[in-house]
Amino acid sequence: MKCKRLFQNLVIHVYPCAVFLIMLICIFFHKIKYATKGAILFPPFLLIILGSIFFLGIYSMTNYFNLKQRKIYILTFSFFLFLMQLFFVYNYYFHTDWDVEILMKFSDLYAHNQDISDYRWYFSIYPNNLFLAWIFSAIRFLAHNIGLHAHEYFVILSFQCLFNAATGYLLFCIIEKLFGDTLFSSFGYTIYVLLVGISPWVSIPYSDSMALIFPSIYIYIYIYIERDKANSFLMWFFLGICSAIGYKIKPQTFIMLIAIVLVETFDDIKRTELKKKLLNDLIIISGIIIGLYIIKSIVSTIPLTIDKNMSFGMAHFFMMGMNPVDMGVWSENDVIFSGTFATCAERNIANLHEAWNRIKDMQMIGVIKQLVRKTLTNYYNGTFSWGMEGVFFFEIFDPKNTPICGFLRSLYYTGEYADIGKYYVLWSNFEQMLWMTILFLNIFTWHVPKNKYFCTIMLSILGLTIFELLFEARARYLYIYAPLYIILAVYGFRQCIILRGNHLEKYSDMIENNQEKS
Repeated sequence: MKCKRLFQNLVIHVYPCAVFLIMLICIFFHKIKYATKGAILFPPFLLIILGSIFFLGIYSMTNYFNLKQRKIYILTFSFFLFLMQLFFVYNYYFHTDWDVEILMKFSDLYAHNQDISDYRWYFSIYPNNLFLAWIFSAIRFLAHNIGLHAHEYFVILSFQCLFNAATGYLLFCIIEKLFGDTLFSSFGYTIYVLLVGISPWVSIPYSDSMALIFPSIYIYIYIYIERDKANSFLMWFFLGICSAIGYKIKPQTFIMLIAIVLVETFDDIKRTELKKKLLNDLIIISGIIIGLYIIKSIVSTIPLTIDKNMSFGMAHFFMMGMNPVDMGVWSENDVIFSGTFATCAERNIANLHEAWNRIKDMQMIGVIKQLVRKTLTNYYNGTFSWGMEGVFFFEIFDPKNTPICGFLRSLYYTGEYADIGKYYVLWSNFEQMLWMTILFLNIFTWHVPKNKYFCTIMLSILGLTIFELLFEARARYLYIYAPLYIILAVYGFRQCIILRGNHLEKYSDMIENNQEKS
């Protein structure tokens, strides 16, 4: 029991301190040079003030519509959100390059039984993307066989819209179970729609949007296990299967499973419960192993010979994370350097050696500067660095004949298409306002209930933050964890409301006492 309290207290107290430090960096150092720096017009303080007022407005509006069957209304709205996303994406979607272009071309060839041998080098270097490529190929094959050959790309985006809308509904259910209050669930859902639901990342067919739903699934299953202990073994196994799938799509999702296992292990270490904990761990591991085996069997059907010696391991991404020239993001020179080694073992040793040399050259002050820049890269962008990957707007299609097409493109297009995206600055600053306010409210979680669910969410975000500080930095890597930040922001907002209510009550009592004395 002492270990459980110590562990939970440590996580629950470290988390708001970590977010507070992140906010200090965002507020006082946002003007320094860092990778993927966006065009933010307003200072963070002003954005947080405006965001807090905006959140109060959302809360008041949510409170005004005192609906008894909120869950049904949210489910219905999620369906309409899905349809709305489809319509929006249809109006503004485009082709981008970087890894997305490779996956799209490969899936197109593979789904139509054409030669894919030219992509051996890419999947040998990044073998984890092979499963994602298979998923895209399967969707293309399905679309092709139901007569949607000309719209295969858009069908892939349709699946991402579905996952996005489903994640919002899952978030509503999670907050309801944690808070026991549909009012704050609706409040959190509204924030989700504004930050993630209308995010254009849903139009980019890649691991970020495909994996968005997984962290929310994990925490929902974890809560559900406690409510339905009769089927707990089956749910633990299902959690393991989902974790394997999520890992193969986006490795960062696995951080959430690690957090669940750690929290569950420290939750109760009595001898009577030890066997049960170990059994749960074995069930999860067996689910992961079976899931990975199934995925391996699926991927093995792809007629592509993978050279395992070409693969880039974690040491490569750690080396990039410690690159002060490129400030911890993707580096072409580092990719070329890693590609000069014949085996994985040689590459990993060289990568670690280079990373260590960079750390020594930077010294303590340099390392701190590097971490500050990477923190800004990861956190100081409410659009999750939209438009900042490769030649992002690689191919723009002719405008659709709809009234809203021009407006949507003016919101989401940027870069060399700035003449089209005349409202992009407004949208990006609005998203920055939401994101800064969400992070700010995360600070007010020091009184969060000492239960394993909040502890798991906090530990997951801490793990993700450390991961991005050590390895390659990317704001879009935080995108899949956005629902978790929103959950904690809702609690922080709730605490502010309670503190404000208590303050007003004390102030009112003081006035009444003074009146009685007079």
